[in-house]
Amino acid sequence: MLRFKEWMNHPEDTARYKVVDILLNADDEEKIYLEFQPMHFPPDPEIPDCYDSFRVYKTDYDKLLVKPIASVFPVMDPNPRGWGLQEYFDICAPNFFGREDWIRAIEAITRCAENASEPEKEFYSEIITRMRGFLDVNDMYCIDGNL
Repeated sequence: MLRFKEWMNHPEDTARYKVVDILLNADDEEKIYLEFQPMHFPPDPEIPDCYDSFRVYKTDYDKLLVKPIASVFPVMDPNPRGWGLQEYFDICAPNFFGREDWIRAIEAITRCAENASEPEKEFYSEIITRMRGFLDVNDMYCIDGNL
């Protein structure tokens, strides 16, 4: 059954934002995750440093998300002073996406949902809805792993 946990980032952080954990098969105590978040560049004092994000834990991302996200690589870091061409999806580090590559990732996940079980379709629908919502926030996005 699809579960959610909402919480605020650490109180000692200067930029406060909400994090939503999305869990299907993952245990509530898992510690390894991918965090999905819109980004901005260059820094602007009028724009918040961080935006609300969501996390998917290893049990779920290994089974349901790594393959479709990896299929859109290579991608170009949209930050002109960034990493340049990112050849592969790295679950251990930040992966930066421009708007077109983010949309391609959404489309790849959408294709996976077509043949999924009902609980997996519900999971995919939640991920897709949140990723699409980021399109209204900015044109740069990040999927960051903590492995």
